[in-house]
Amino acid sequence: MSDHVHRLQTAYDERFARAHGPWRPVLAQVADKFLACGVLEHGFARIRCDACTHECLLAFSCTCRDFCPSCHAKRLRAFFRNSPRLIGEIARVAARTLTAAIRTLTGERELTVGIVACLQTHASRANWHAHLHLLVTDGGFRPTRPSSRGRCTTPRD
Repeated sequence: MSDHVHRLQTAYDERFARAHGPWRPVLAQVADKFLACGVLEHGFARIRCDACTHECLLAFSCTCRDFCPSCHAKRLRAFFRNSPRLIGEIARVAARTLTAAIRTLTGERELTVGIVACLQTHASRANWHAHLHLLVTDGGFRPTRPSSRGRCTTPRD
């Protein structure tokens, strides 16, 4: 993965500098932190329950809040709590992304994919934690043509 960061850095000036400004050294540092985020080999805390003495390891996070999807999600929760309509937009983006991925996998550009999204706003401890649960068909339906009925298709192996 770090090879991809190096390749991006080499191609950045030619492809992206005009629109996004010059390459900044902090980008490589943030990418390195992101790649180490949640990996036990890069540091962890041992957590022990005093009551039952059960132990587990908790990997350190990168704290790159503006780049890492895991760390940044924690920061975005409050933002979505104040703008709940944005959660609906995230559901629509998720549905479009999944539809595009399944259409690509099946090679069917007009495939209709079945998606049911359910918004849950609290976690198991009743703390505010907005997230989506999605049910997605494995494939979809082709549009009905005069000579045939809609046919179900699943992704090709």
